[in-house]
Amino acid sequence: MTPDRQPATLSDLLQSQLDCTAQLNETLQAEHRALLSNDVSSLEMITRTKAEASDRLAGLGKQIEFLRQQHGGLKLEALTAQLDGSGVASKIWQQTATLAEQCLKANNDNAALLNAREHQIRSALQLIYPAIGTPTYGRSGHDDLQGGSRSFGSA
Repeated sequence: MTPDRQPATLSDLLQSQLDCTAQLNETLQAEHRALLSNDVSSLEMITRTKAEASDRLAGLGKQIEFLRQQHGGLKLEALTAQLDGSGVASKIWQQTATLAEQCLKANNDNAALLNAREHQIRSALQLIYPAIGTPTYGRSGHDDLQGGSRSFGSA
């Protein structure tokens, strides 16, 4: 299938969806490795690739939904049985569903890494910059900073 040609059959659409889901899964694995190694430049590229794959999957999903509506809104399993007696489309759909579950797990794992990293950063920032209103104590044990500020020349 060439990039400028729209898939004509359900099997073509499902194969395109499987290929794109496989690419997304590989991208999510690369994202996981980049998150573990703090590879920011790779993460920027991976984010773009992930967004492009998501957009392509959304477009393919719309085409499949349109095909479903043309056939009375059949569920995809019933539509594959009706349009493809060989069972090829059904097998492709099963592979895609399995791969999509892997993508979901990988995405959730990556989100957990990002949430943990965010928590670490927030904790570190709180140590460096305490919350506003937290007093700072001097040698005397009192909040020496409440007396106002002095000009640089009088310090």
